[in-house]
Amino acid sequence: MKNDYEIVGDVTKIFVKDSNGITHEALIDTEDLELVKWIGGNWRVQKNAAGSFYVTGNLYDRNIFLHRLVTNSLNVFNKEVVHINHNTLDNRKSELRLVTKEENQQNRRIGTNNKSGVLGVHYENKSKMWIAKIGVNRKKKYLGKFVKREDAVRARKEAEEKYHTYKQGLLKNRID
Repeated sequence: MKNDYEIVGDVTKIFVKDSNGITHEALIDTEDLELVKWIGGNWRVQKNAAGSFYVTGNLYDRNIFLHRLVTNSLNVFNKEVVHINHNTLDNRKSELRLVTKEENQQNRRIGTNNKSGVLGVHYENKSKMWIAKIGVNRKKKYLGKFVKREDAVRARKEAEEKYHTYKQGLLKNRID
């Protein structure tokens, strides 16, 4: 590895550049440093379509993601790696988890155009009511229309507790 890095106890900061030459700090567990150094060349930052930064490198002429390397999931195609804290430059195993695509959807960020402040709740101008929905088994489940935003939020939260069991165990089932 040609990148500079700094060891701070159990955490190592790797300094990676994006295509504009701007330096970013990526975090890994210090115990993974030798594995990360084993990859020749430079680690770099790439931005995806959603605007998130991911650390990538090359292994045998194949583009690889740092989060896949440290979770030992380079060849696991039916699972995704979740950045639990949504910081895609934080590649410490305590902040990563292997999940199905459906489970990953339960860890989504709220959309930038969301006006309710709550995932799965929106205001319908036509009916002048709040609508609550939730994704279950790859299908949208309609939870109802509500006059008050608070009622729609309550319905959504209750549905999350019932259907999104993955999200409840997210913080206690990290990769360590």
